[in-house]
Amino acid sequence: MRFMTAILVLLTTVPAMAQTGAGASRRHGELTPLQYNFGPFTAVAPYNNQPGYTLLSNAQVQPASTISDNNAFASTSNFTAIRQDDATTTFSVASNVGTITTGSASGANYVIGSSASSFSIPDTFIEVEIMQNGTTSGTDHIALGMTAPESGSNPTLQINAEVDMVGRNCFMHVLYAGTDHVLGSASFTAPSAPWYLGFSLMGSQATAFYNSGSGWQQITTGDVSSYYDPRTSGNLTGFQTAVKLFTSQATTWKLANLKTGLFGGTGMRDVALVTYPDGRPYMRGSVAYFIASIGGFTSTTLDSGNAIFSYDLVSGTLTMLGSLGVSRSSAVYEDQAGDIIYDPINNQERLLIGTWATTSNAPATVYTSQSISTDDWLSGGPHVTPAASTVTVPSASSNYDANMACTSWNYSASTCSLWTMAIVSGNPGSGVGSEFLSSTADPSANSWSVLASTSNLGYEGSRILRTATTSGSKGVSYFGAWGGKIGSAVRTSSIYSPAGSSLGALNAPWPAGTFNPSHPELVAFGNTEYLISFADVLWGTASGSIGNFAVSSAPKYVPQTNWPTLVNTGSTFSGSSTVSSVTLSTGDYASSFTFTAGDLVIAVGRGNSASETTMSITDSLGDTFTCGTINSISPSGATGYDFGCYSFVTHSGTATFTHSIGTSANFVGLTVEQFRPGFLTSVDNGVSYSNIVTGSKVSLYTSNAFSTSAKGLVIVCPDALFNAGTFQPGLIGPYAASFGAGFSSGAAPCIGTLTNGAQTSITATLNNGLAATGWWGGTIMSFK
Repeated sequence: MRFMTAILVLLTTVPAMAQTGAGASRRHGELTPLQYNFGPFTAVAPYNNQPGYTLLSNAQVQPASTISDNNAFASTSNFTAIRQDDATTTFSVASNVGTITTGSASGANYVIGSSASSFSIPDTFIEVEIMQNGTTSGTDHIALGMTAPESGSNPTLQINAEVDMVGRNCFMHVLYAGTDHVLGSASFTAPSAPWYLGFSLMGSQATAFYNSGSGWQQITTGDVSSYYDPRTSGNLTGFQTAVKLFTSQATTWKLANLKTGLFGGTGMRDVALVTYPDGRPYMRGSVAYFIASIGGFTSTTLDSGNAIFSYDLVSGTLTMLGSLGVSRSSAVYEDQAGDIIYDPINNQERLLIGTWATTSNAPATVYTSQSISTDDWLSGGPHVTPAASTVTVPSASSNYDANMACTSWNYSASTCSLWTMAIVSGNPGSGVGSEFLSSTADPSANSWSVLASTSNLGYEGSRILRTATTSGSKGVSYFGAWGGKIGSAVRTSSIYSPAGSSLGALNAPWPAGTFNPSHPELVAFGNTEYLISFADVLWGTASGSIGNFAVSSAPKYVPQTNWPTLVNTGSTFSGSSTVSSVTLSTGDYASSFTFTAGDLVIAVGRGNSASETTMSITDSLGDTFTCGTINSISPSGATGYDFGCYSFVTHSGTATFTHSIGTSANFVGLTVEQFRPGFLTSVDNGVSYSNIVTGSKVSLYTSNAFSTSAKGLVIVCPDALFNAGTFQPGLIGPYAASFGAGFSSGAAPCIGTLTNGAQTSITATLNNGLAATGWWGGTIMSFK
């Protein structure tokens, strides 16, 4: 949230690892290595001049896509006579111009409303073109805003921007219960006609604008809530867009092009992609969707709001679709820093959003959901949400920038067994922390527990990133990321494993110059990764603008030349049964392991014994495996082993693998990965081991540093001793581990990536996401 800089290091790719084999078409995992330290991103277009959202332009403060009432003065029947104090005042239209000629009565009001206009949320921008000004003598005011009938002796309820032609000033005006209230009076001389008068309402902040051909300029602004609060539920009922004249002598005004729509803001921040429940960006063809915060001219949270956008990644067209009025505490608020989870399969949309509309430094997070068929938030116009409830964050009542995904999604049943939320906790500017929350219940149950917490980092802009862009569970990883520190132009992000273990701060190259993207999101289409963000604003330095919409891109795939491809993976595990061997013949991607001579096969055995002196890994075709030594792990009286092997097989055909040990043991497992070798011809570093045997239990495996001599394939198999767990791949150097096997079978989990160059002194990480694990062994192999 806020206006500060936040750099999220994103996921990019090196050469694609394609999936082949008989089972390829029925599996959905993206098996592409994703590298964090990549780039450079280049600007898709000048990031402060995107189509449809140019700062401080007519199309920006009132995007054409949001206009709900375009009254072209075609007929007087399109207007409602709301108040007429002087019976001699006339209103007529001709050639799409409305003419109001007032009588000579002193202090007379004349108010007409646009009959087709209405308001459901406190978010609007209204404009009218003034083709002929009135007079500059006596009393002559023109006002633009919102008006509703009022009961009793009070003829109208008004909230408007009012220009005094004689006094050469402009002010915000509220008329309620027969009493006039003036606020925000500022010097203003009306330009020569034609010119535009504008009025906006965002929350309870009303603002006057003018445009004489050089874009919209603010005149004055004021908070009207102490006189009449448009946020209170029901308080917008009956309001229409209205033009008012207040005169004391005969005068003539000519008007055209009265338009009512949503307020487009003076910039944006807090871009959050609309996602499927499993974290994938929700897209329709090349069009992605996001919710963002949009700001008013005072650059505070109280005159800001939210907006939903679509962005066509191919054409570069940005379209503001609508805005959400968040129902809470008997009011409708323009809250900010939201996150929408969109589930068309289950006909459900969910919203997490911060209560910034009523605070500048101590927000909470609220949650609500409803059926898409009730009111599709991705359709155009204003929307009022169902009542939102406060999310209970166990460690902090002040929290914001929530981002949520289902990290255990059942693709067959379309159900979720584990929700994960990344969130910023604490008061902005006074030491915020970063947290992961988890819940096995639906978010509506509000039953969150702290999965991990790191206090006083000062980072904002939490995101959960999914490294696979296709549906399905294979190759899926989740990472939490928080942007750069408050008030600092830090171009790094803090990256975490799904269980909240720090994976370090990583760098990303951005376009040259002052471009400084904040809270960025990533969406892929075709061969390109797009970074969607806002840029160049630090919290504490904003003045009149809160950020420029920013889009950059980078290639997703480096062109391939004979790169290795993954054919199949598989694993098996004996559990508590005591055995002398285990066999494996069925794979994850294809029903059998079918070799072509020359294929590279990697196999890792593990078990509950530290006294083994003989063991082997073989296949039924008679291929020779090169194996490392037996890696015995025996911390604090526990026992266990790892055993890594590989083979450039010399036989073709269907193979069964066998892992045999000299002394029977339990918890015996075997993990296998099969590759078409591509350019790989030899082992780089062979089989080595990197263990964690500290005597204390940890959930994150981080290997010792290792190096490779050339581009190629790296496999790391960090084996958690005596705990099957549910493992989640982390990083291998700067790369996201993008394929693997054995993550939940009980066998050693193996992760891997391709590299596009030699790697010097890198480490690998893997996390057990659901259970505290014991000590770790670790097998490392690399090939070139």
